[in-house]
Amino acid sequence: GRQSSAWYRFLLIAALITGAASFIYEIGWIRMLSLVLGSSTHAFELMLSAFIFGLAFGGLWIERRIDRIDPVRYLLFAQLIMGILALLTLPLYGNTFEVMQWIINSLSKTDTGYMIFNLSSHAIALAVMLPATFCAGMTLPLITFALIKEGYGERSIGAVYAANTIGAIIGVFFAVHLGMPLMGLKGLITFGAALDIFLGLAILWASYRVTGRRLPIIVTAGCVCIIAVTILFVRLDPYKMASGVYRHGKFLLPEVNKLIYHEDGKTATVSVVFNKRGRALSIRTNGKSDASIMMDPSIGTPSDEATMILSGAIPMGINPHAKNAAVIGLGSGLTSHTLLSNSLLERVDTIEIEKKMVEGARKFGRRVELVFKDPRSKIYIDDAKTFFSTYNKKYDIIVSEPSNPWVSGVAGLFSEEFYHLVKRHLSENGLLVQWLQLYEIDLDLVASVLKAVSLSFSDFVIYAPTNSDILIVAKGNGPVPNVEPGLFDDPETFRLLRSVYVNGIQDIEARKIADKTSMSRFLDTFSIDANSDYYPVLDQNAARSRFLQINVRDILTLSGAQLPITEMLAKSIPSWDNTEVTPAPFFSKIQAIFLAMAVRDYSLYGIFNERYREIPTEIRQNVETLRRIFYDCGFLTGPKRKEFLFSAATNIVSYLRPNELEVIWKTLETGPCYSALSPIEKVYISFFKAVGRRDAELMASTSKTLLDNDHELAPVRLQYLVAAGMLGNLAQGNKAESYKLWSAYRNRMFGNNKPPLLFRFLAANSREEIGREDVPSHIILP
Repeated sequence: GRQSSAWYRFLLIAALITGAASFIYEIGWIRMLSLVLGSSTHAFELMLSAFIFGLAFGGLWIERRIDRIDPVRYLLFAQLIMGILALLTLPLYGNTFEVMQWIINSLSKTDTGYMIFNLSSHAIALAVMLPATFCAGMTLPLITFALIKEGYGERSIGAVYAANTIGAIIGVFFAVHLGMPLMGLKGLITFGAALDIFLGLAILWASYRVTGRRLPIIVTAGCVCIIAVTILFVRLDPYKMASGVYRHGKFLLPEVNKLIYHEDGKTATVSVVFNKRGRALSIRTNGKSDASIMMDPSIGTPSDEATMILSGAIPMGINPHAKNAAVIGLGSGLTSHTLLSNSLLERVDTIEIEKKMVEGARKFGRRVELVFKDPRSKIYIDDAKTFFSTYNKKYDIIVSEPSNPWVSGVAGLFSEEFYHLVKRHLSENGLLVQWLQLYEIDLDLVASVLKAVSLSFSDFVIYAPTNSDILIVAKGNGPVPNVEPGLFDDPETFRLLRSVYVNGIQDIEARKIADKTSMSRFLDTFSIDANSDYYPVLDQNAARSRFLQINVRDILTLSGAQLPITEMLAKSIPSWDNTEVTPAPFFSKIQAIFLAMAVRDYSLYGIFNERYREIPTEIRQNVETLRRIFYDCGFLTGPKRKEFLFSAATNIVSYLRPNELEVIWKTLETGPCYSALSPIEKVYISFFKAVGRRDAELMASTSKTLLDNDHELAPVRLQYLVAAGMLGNLAQGNKAESYKLWSAYRNRMFGNNKPPLLFRFLAANSREEIGREDVPSHIILP
């Protein structure tokens, strides 16, 4: 009786221990494979299915044989083999990076390629998990059968499963909160394997207590050696683990990069990498770069810095009386540092879910030192939704920095419910700034985010700090104001802005893309619903866009399409008369404005001054050619002259102010060759004058004249004239004429092809009744 009772308790403890070990494996394997397969929800589903499949298959296999075997002996073998197989996943894992590299570099970026990528990812997950989980699936049937066989009855089944469930809970808690942060991936898997192996050895010693100890001693020594060899000689390559091979199929090379920090945290593995060539420091979570900062500013500035700095600066300029701010996601810490550069702010709370991210961010040193040294700064290790619900604070500025919605959990920061929550924690004039990347995402998913923002906020304005990112600035009550010049009064804030080529209001206003008013009808044409926690269309589809390398950078054409669309439709009229911007290498619209300034100055003075010294030779020649057309009558004649006039004019009319353009045309028209221009060329000049003046009525009429009378319209000219005509009509409120123009020329311009975003935008604003587009076939509807 007493011995039998002890054996009963022993097997229940075995159920608990093996349950704990199995879920330690699961947590470790999921983190390991996240660095190979990516950390999307789809990748997690594939890993989870592989884990459950192994358990089910092991249970099925043993169920068909259990009546013919000794359950205790099989349990012994299952435990030992499972632990050894778990250890073998570590060297196997080291080779999965090369497999994923080959897969990424071999597959075409198509839907078929994406399907094969998912199947291949599942195969990798199975290769790592299946052998050990197959053994794990046998353990509970063997333990319950052993107890029933010894007469404990069916109640023992419940006891075994209760013990196993408790063990699973203990295993998960231990792995997440203690094992992963303290031991790292390798240590965690080794610890779990040791639990299974020592459990197997305990069963072995108990089973052989009568027949002798020679075999148990030999097996024990062998198992200890296997564990020791794993600890001493198995090495996981941190460079491969920090590479994010699942994105671009490339590895970080030690000769180019120096890994200065690599730690496994509760929620992610964090790495800090120094690029020796570019002198840039980047921080990565699960291999995905979250932020990059140039540690030697004299070399240049990564585009990431512009987005991070403007994420903090723009809301301070819009709400200059802000007293407190919250930043969701620490990243490098540069956004919080930028906010703290404003001496008027009294408190900046940074909410970061991963403690190791805070340790990694410290490596950026003086570039983000205010986050860690300024007494106004406080970092909370917490989930954003939990933080706002728990502390119930209100803020004048909230910046949400996580920008890659394909990462599991991040899409929840772009949902309708999250925006409702955030709005409750904004002060009366408070602003939300949402960072969203334009790469690895498609237009439908961007529309789902903007729809979600629209449902909670009365107004939003979209800024583009670079060609790759947008900032959605939303206000709960009333319209979003313009940035005020006082932003540049604080010396430290101005220094940060100047480091990313922002020296004045024009440099910020030039980055304005659209607002809620101009976007609302366009968004209504998308059948996709607003992203929601209950309808997670963003989370379900973002991973596909990442694999296909889709981007929606053409959304920038709404303000940089060589037509003053934002100015005329959003009524966003600049307050300055003379255009002066600072050229930024990572934002093409600013570059285009700067070139327009060069045309202006050369047309007026006949020379390029020193600030234009880096303008490419080809551009200089084009500017010089424009002036020579009016001053050298035999220089360029015939159709080429009309083409060149069109090309040159489209490069300046939407980027300079009306008074500047008037001076340019007046100067050129005083040239001796103006009278030699053909009648159609003079109509073109009248048309471009109308665009320059933002004269909607004349834009519409002269574009129609040119469409009717220029019989040599190249596709580029045709599209520009149709777009200008539609814009002119829309600015007058004449939607019917705009849509009539669209209907007349759509097939001629695009045939059966889908029109570019610019025309979809103009057509949407032209319709009296909004027709919603079909949801693309790839969109997964939960």
